[in-house]
Amino acid sequence: YKNRDAKINKEYAAFVSQYALLLASANDEKIRNVASAVKLAKSASELMGKKDAHCLAVHAACLAASGEYDRACFVQGMAINKAGTLTEQLNFKRDLQRYQAQKAATPTTIDLRIDLQTLP
Repeated sequence: YKNRDAKINKEYAAFVSQYALLLASANDEKIRNVASAVKLAKSASELMGKKDAHCLAVHAACLAASGEYDRACFVQGMAINKAGTLTEQLNFKRDLQRYQAQKAATPTTIDLRIDLQTLP
């Protein structure tokens, strides 16, 4: 059951991260809820043991959207360290530079790819 539970956790965390990003970046004020986005993104990255680069990157983006740039930089640094490819590292470093300049990321600057083969 351990492998199945790990797969379910990964899928759930990916979904929660995507939802958090939607809440943090929505243009529609009826949908946008940055405070909830930060909580959800933190939960997703904690569920993955703070080892999933994409969950960490979303958490950082949500923190930046809330104006917590110092924390966003710290979490984005964790995402960079967990990135699996050079391309991910470069994308995450670009976002880190935005946070250091106290600019929030936009959905187009965050490269999030869900591995569709892992979904049921």
